[in-house]
Amino acid sequence: MKLQWVSTKECVQRCLDLESEYPQAANLFQFLLSSGKGEIGALINAASLITRSTKLSQIAEHFARISRQLQKMNLKKSKEAVKLLVKRPLFPIIQKGGDAEFDALVGLGTSTDWLVADSQAIRDSFLGKFDLLAFDVPDLEMMETLLKALQLDSRKLSKLVKTETSPKGTITLHPEYTKRLQAKSPFIIAYVRIQFVSTNDLANMS
Repeated sequence: MKLQWVSTKECVQRCLDLESEYPQAANLFQFLLSSGKGEIGALINAASLITRSTKLSQIAEHFARISRQLQKMNLKKSKEAVKLLVKRPLFPIIQKGGDAEFDALVGLGTSTDWLVADSQAIRDSFLGKFDLLAFDVPDLEMMETLLKALQLDSRKLSKLVKTETSPKGTITLHPEYTKRLQAKSPFIIAYVRIQFVSTNDLANMS
C-alpha cells in the first residue's frame, strides 16, 4: 500500500474513511474536517465519519452545528444540502431503552419504522416500545432546522399521537380556594348571564 499526504479538502472530496485507518484519532479527524469556515458542505461531509463508536453527545453537537448553518438558507436549499445525509446510516436509534446511549445507526432511506419523541412525556411513554431517535428533547430542539430539512416532521410523535391526562390517587380539596371561589360565584353567574343575553340580542338582530 502506497502512503501519501492528503489535505482535509481532499479527504472530504474523496470521502476517505479515516476512522477505519486511524480509529484512535476519529475525534481529531471529525474536528479537522468540520472546522475552518464551518461551511455546510464541510459539515455534511464530516458527518460521514460518524460510526457506531461515536458518542451520542458528539453526534448531537455536530447535527446542531449543521442545523445552525441551515438556518442561513431557505428550505429548498436546505433540503438540497442534506441529501448526502439521507443516504448514510448516521441516525442513532434506541430500540430497547437499556443502558446504551443508542443501539444502532440507521439511514432515512433504509428504515421507516423509527420515530422522533419530541416531548419528554412522549419519550417516557414510548421508550422501549418503539424505535426512537436517541437524542434528548433539548438536543432535538437544537437541531430543529436540520430535522425540517430532512422532512422528519412526519415521524414526530407529537403529531402522530393524542395525549390525555387524568388525575390519579386521592383527591384533596383546597378549603381556602373553594371558599374564595364560592365568594366570587355571584359575579361569575352575573357575567355568564350578560354574555348569554348579548348573544341572544345579536341573534335576534340578524
